[in-house]
Amino acid sequence: MTQTVLVRIDLPRDWRKFRLPPALAWYGRRETVHKVRAIVLLVALATVAGGWWLEGIVDNLRVVRNDLSDVVLRSPQPVSEDVKAAEDARADFGRFHFYSLMPNFGTVGLVTVAMALAAQLSAPAGREGMTVAGV
Repeated sequence: MTQTVLVRIDLPRDWRKFRLPPALAWYGRRETVHKVRAIVLLVALATVAGGWWLEGIVDNLRVVRNDLSDVVLRSPQPVSEDVKAAEDARADFGRFHFYSLMPNFGTVGLVTVAMALAAQLSAPAGREGMTVAGV
C-alpha cells in the first residue's frame, strides 16, 4: 500500500512531462530526465501490481500451511504423511513469501531512483537565481 502511494504521488506530474511534442522529446537534459523518471515510475507501478498478485498466492498458501500444521500439532501421534505434507506446505509458503517480498524491495529501490532523478531536474525558466526563501 505504501509503495502505491509513493508511486501515485509522483507519477501524474511525470506522465504529463512524458508526453512532450516529438520535436522536443529527445533534446535537452530536462526532457530526458523527465522521460527516464516517468519510465522508472511506471516500472515501479508494475512491481506494485506484481506484489499484489503474489500477496494473494501467499495468503492462500498461509491458510494451507496453518491448516496442515494444526493437524500435526493437535494429533497425539502425527502420521508421517501429515508431517511431510505440513513440511511441504511450510516450504512452499516460505518460498512464495520470499518471492512476494522482492517486488516490495524493487518498488522502494525504483522510487528512490525516481527521487534521485527528481533532484537532477533543472529549475523552470526564469527561476534559476531564486533562493529557498524566494528572494
